[in-house]
Amino acid sequence: MAAAKSRFLPGSIQEESNRLRRSFLPGLLFAGLMWLVFVPAFFLDLDLGSYGLYPRRLHGLLGVLTAPFLHGDWAHLLSNTFSLILLSAIMVFMFPLSSGRIWVCLFFSTGILAWLMARPAYHIGASGIVYSLASFIFFGGMFRRDRSAVAYSLVISFLYGSMLYGIFPTEERVSWESHLAGGIAGLIFAFVFRHTDVVPAEPELAPEPEEPEAITQPPHINASFTGQPQIVVRYTFVPGKPEEKPESGLEKADDAFRYFGN
Repeated sequence: MAAAKSRFLPGSIQEESNRLRRSFLPGLLFAGLMWLVFVPAFFLDLDLGSYGLYPRRLHGLLGVLTAPFLHGDWAHLLSNTFSLILLSAIMVFMFPLSSGRIWVCLFFSTGILAWLMARPAYHIGASGIVYSLASFIFFGGMFRRDRSAVAYSLVISFLYGSMLYGIFPTEERVSWESHLAGGIAGLIFAFVFRHTDVVPAEPELAPEPEEPEAITQPPHINASFTGQPQIVVRYTFVPGKPEEKPESGLEKADDAFRYFGN
């Protein structure tokens, strides 16, 4: 019975492990759709680039939905797959109640910002989503400042610190605008969701009561402490004169003898 109750105990190890496994599900589903689109297109030699995001054109708005699922080659697909699964799992684990809304906000805001600011060309790939997740986790730790969020922020800065160079125009074929759009979107929504799914502070444990010491001798009871009227008895010693005993004739004669004999 106790083992069954511990399964539903908040914060138990089993619950945390189950939540950790579930946190990988959204990223795996998203990556699965990416592979489901790329693999048939690769073997059928289909060119899906025209379904990508084209900035500031009405028909290019379709790419807000389709561009993250399109990739140019295997290297492009693999690099985005592992990063997206890991970062998505961290975000969902940090925000178990708000992760769905965060996913939707990051997905659409990244695409819309790229549509507004990118170069006039077709932009494809999920790297903008990857940058938005990394930025969201990093700045989320800065804004929330609880121990777990700061720890995840430090992990992201250690693993993906080199991603910072991706927001600058280093290569012509790399959509750095999507990277920058994702970074901006992550920063904005990290601030918006900074007060959601906050881990409650651990309550301070009351100090354990000290065990009373063993009484070896009964204590002296003060009547005034117990509420009983206190009786004070004072004794005054007054020396009195010794009682005079009648002297016998022999004692008188002896005294007279001692007196007159000197």
